[in-house]
Amino acid sequence: MTIDARSSGMWAALLAGLMVGLTPMTTSVAPHVLQHVVLMFFVPPILVRVVPGLAGGRQLGVGAGVALVLVGILAIYALHAPPSFELDLRNAGAGLAVHSGLIAAGLVLVLPVTGTWSVRGMAAVGLVALAELGVGALGMWLAWIPKLVYDVPGDDRAFGLDPQSDQAAAGAIILVVAEPLLAVEVAKLFFRALREGEAEDLASDSS
Repeated sequence: MTIDARSSGMWAALLAGLMVGLTPMTTSVAPHVLQHVVLMFFVPPILVRVVPGLAGGRQLGVGAGVALVLVGILAIYALHAPPSFELDLRNAGAGLAVHSGLIAAGLVLVLPVTGTWSVRGMAAVGLVALAELGVGALGMWLAWIPKLVYDVPGDDRAFGLDPQSDQAAAGAIILVVAEPLLAVEVAKLFFRALREGEAEDLASDSS
């Protein structure tokens, strides 16, 4: 595949992700959370690849990387808190703001392990594992909390789900879609760290 074809494919994937994530849909909780997952974990990694300079900067220290990941997790929690989530569902303008915030939160999570910003070695693996833990906690909370978290209209539920099942399905979407995406990133960074370690060993042996 040529560079131009790869770039075109990346732009097409980005536009598809934005269309899926930003197009107003049902007020059902589960499909809406699926949109959120697309905006948080599918769009940002592509965005840093197609926007020149977005992933370019001085390498971050581990402390700065941890701080950014924690900020990203807290932003995700805030945007899924009942006031934010319910406003997102009820008001198109507020929904656009919330969805833009989710993209930003995803970027904050991905930048510490991307491009020249990236924390190196096993520290990068730990950063994504921290993000996976934080996002997984949100999914488990929605999936298993025994009461309704969100007060949303009940006449537009996906697949005829009752409100409690709709909410549980939203948590399950985070666990079975977002968490595997983060797990793949953990594996990629783990093998990157191994390659970096081998390269350093070879360099030290040859010096």
